[in-house]
Amino acid sequence: MSNKIKSYKGFNPDFTCRGFQYEVGKEYEMPKNEAIKCCGNGFHACESPLEVFDHYFLTESGEMCRFAEVEQSGEIDRENGSTKVCSSKIKIKAELKPGDLIRAGVEWIKENTRVGDTASGTDNGKGSAKIGSSGDYAQIGSSGDSAQINSTGEDSVIC
Repeated sequence: MSNKIKSYKGFNPDFTCRGFQYEVGKEYEMPKNEAIKCCGNGFHACESPLEVFDHYFLTESGEMCRFAEVEQSGEIDRENGSTKVCSSKIKIKAELKPGDLIRAGVEWIKENTRVGDTASGTDNGKGSAKIGSSGDYAQIGSSGDSAQINSTGEDSVIC
């Protein structure tokens, strides 16, 4: 029995990712002879729901992107410094609205953040903090030129 990972995935408005067509309720598996490597080959998703916004904006060409809770298994590769996971198998469990993804993100933060954890929710000095911060690429509860949610900035998506 393989290890199963609950994670979250973003899709283009037509429910594709990297040219591959997905469907809710279906399971997919990479060919056995293909090596699994993050940012290379395999099915990609993030354990942190909010990290999905690092890879998919809320809109693409004026249409809403789509999101799902997924289950990853089989051969697994992880990206250093993030919750991105690449796997040889993926099951698309349920489509999520952006608000569902944000609520899941808040729960994920509560479950995975310790009191006094200074690495969470801070600007790392590179202008690319993700949660409750400011910076040119800040994404949630923030301000910055490319801020996306509950924010102000040149490229803010939702204010």
